[in-house]
Parts: sequence; C-alpha cells; structure tokens
Amino acid sequence: MTSPTLVIADDDADMRALVRDVLRPEYPEAIELADGRQLFWHLMRASFGVTGTKRDIVIVTDLKMPTYSGLEVLDAWHDPTSATPMIVITAFPDETVRKRARMLDATLLAKPFSRAQLREAVHETVRRARMNGAIS
Repeated sequence: MTSPTLVIADDDADMRALVRDVLRPEYPEAIELADGRQLFWHLMRASFGVTGTKRDIVIVTDLKMPTYSGLEVLDAWHDPTSATPMIVITAFPDETVRKRARMLDATLLAKPFSRAQLREAVHETVRRARMNGAIS
C-alpha cells in the first residue's frame, strides 16, 4: 500500500518543517505550501489530475494564513462523498472554528501540540478515511 502524499499548508516555514519532519517516516512524499491561495490552487490542480498521477492525499493546514484561511479552502474544496483526511492546526480553537471543522469532517489540533499529538491526529484521521473507503 502506497502512503498518501502529505500536503502541508502553513505560512510559518518552521511549522511546515516541523510537520514534515514529524510525519516523514509514514509520509515520505510531502508538498509544502506557504498560504491558502497555494493550497487552493494545488487542490484544484490535483482534482483535475494536473499534478501528475492521481494519489491519495492527507492535508495538514494552518487555520490563519494570508489570502484564504485553511478552513475557507477546505470548505470550498470539500466533497462529502470522498472525504480526504484533513487536519486543521490552530492557536485559535474557539467554538465556531470547532463547529466548522466538524462540519468538514476535519480534525482540529490546537497549538501548542506535541509531536506525539500531531502523529496521533494524523494517524486517527487517516484511519477513519481508510475505514470509510475515502483512501486506500
């Protein structure tokens, strides 16, 4: 079984590097994006097969980024019939954010978090997606 491609969107380069380093053993192929616009366009190209071979993806995105927030992009791109594993990281986990993440079937991970909490959030989200047949 091929591991999904990890898509990391965060305007903080140090946070992107942390996420990539923590998840590299399970997800060796990763794409790093610096803002919501890049995430939006990457997902659009991927949905049309423009990025090459169609592969399952796992999205780890920051909530607050320039241009579009992580939730705005996921909300625009979300397809309930093919639930892509999505993890939203934020230092602002208020009830409105929690509710929007739940509506998108995304996992919310509040900052600060440990490496173990990040791994567990991604593993659990991917496990649920596999059980639902959303990814292989």
